[in-house]
Parts: sequence; structure tokens; C-alpha cells
Amino acid sequence: MGAFAQTNSVASGVAIAACGELIGAVKAATDAPPRLSEPDVAGLFNLALPQAAAEGPPAQPQEFALLAEMSAQAGMLARAYILSGQGMGTNGALSDAQRRRAGLNFVTYLPEIVALYDFRLRVSARLAAGASQWRVDMPESAGDDPAIRAGLTAIETEVRAILASVLSLVADENIGDEWRLARMELLSQEVSDFAGFLDLKPSQELADQALAAAIRERNPQIGRLLRDFALAILR
Repeated sequence: MGAFAQTNSVASGVAIAACGELIGAVKAATDAPPRLSEPDVAGLFNLALPQAAAEGPPAQPQEFALLAEMSAQAGMLARAYILSGQGMGTNGALSDAQRRRAGLNFVTYLPEIVALYDFRLRVSARLAAGASQWRVDMPESAGDDPAIRAGLTAIETEVRAILASVLSLVADENIGDEWRLARMELLSQEVSDFAGFLDLKPSQELADQALAAAIRERNPQIGRLLRDFALAILR
């Protein structure tokens, strides 16, 4: 059993509460949201993104719901940073001015956003590996259980969303090569877990996205990693 599975519900609740506190602080900040360079904020990030959740063996079934919730909360916090200073109530399409501000925010708050995206990637890899093993080990009759089918679908949705999001960011050449290269290296480390879980259709969609980005890519090292990812996800 993974270390995180042994964590009691109080400690897990602390992680979600810490992320919620950070989301509230970013939304409330009119000009200067909390930064990782501030010791108190770094402490909250450590609580909100516990390493035990992102590292270790494949997730156990009893961890799935909590890990998915923690990943979703981290995604909400990343969105809060990206939309900081332009009204967090934005639910529809962003205006041109808001898009420009979001692009600037992404660069400005890159240390915070990197921590959040990497946490989500690693958690998603543990979820994918765990769900893949669970699917192999569960009795054949369990495949007809609507709750089990719904759980697997939810994990697949989360995995596809974070992979597509990271690939989109890697394809954005307005973002520095160092950041894009580091994210591709992390994707390369985790791709076998994703490939072992995803069915052919979502794998093909992600491969197509990566190959399209590779064709446009001006950095040969990033282009190679994108092509390698496309081949590996189709395993």
C-alpha cells in the first residue's frame, strides 16, 4: 500500500484546506497574489501539494477519489494565478485584453504554476498506473458495475485533461524553452503509466496533438521529445 494511502483523513483534509486557502488568497489579491518566495506561502504550498501524493507506487483504489480531488484543486489554483487581477468570476471566453493579461500572468507566476502543473502530472501518473492495475486485477463481473465504470471514466478524463493542457503549453513558443523542455522531460518519465492506462482513441488524440506540435517546433530537442512522446503514448 502506498504511503499516501496510509495518511489519515485529517492530514489529507489539511492538504485540500491549504489549497483552498491559497485559492482564496489569490482571488482576494487585487495586485500582488501570494508568491512561493514568501516563507509562509511556501509552507502552504508544501501542505497543499504533499510529495507523498505525487510520488511512490501506483495509487491504491482507496486513494483514487482523494488524489483526483487534490489534482482538481491544484488546477483551480493554477487558474487563479493565470487569471489573477482580472476578475475571478470569468466563466466564459476571455477578452483579448484578458488573454494578454493571462499570458503575462503565466510568465510572472511561473514558479507557482510549475509547481502546480508538475504536481498534477505526477498525481495523474500515479492514478493512471493504479487504475490500470485495478482494471487488470478486478473480477470480470466488476466491469459491469456503474460505479466502477464511472470511477475509471473520471480518472481517464483527469489524465487526458492534464496531458492535453501540458502539451498545449509546450507548443506555445511564447513560453521559454527551458520551461517547455523541463515539462517534456517530465512527460517522458511518466508516459509509460499513461500509455498503459489510456485506450486507443484518447492515446491517438494525444499523439496527434504532440506530433502537430513537433512539426511546428523550432527547438529540435523539444521537437524530438514531442515525437518520442507521441510514439510512446500509442504503445
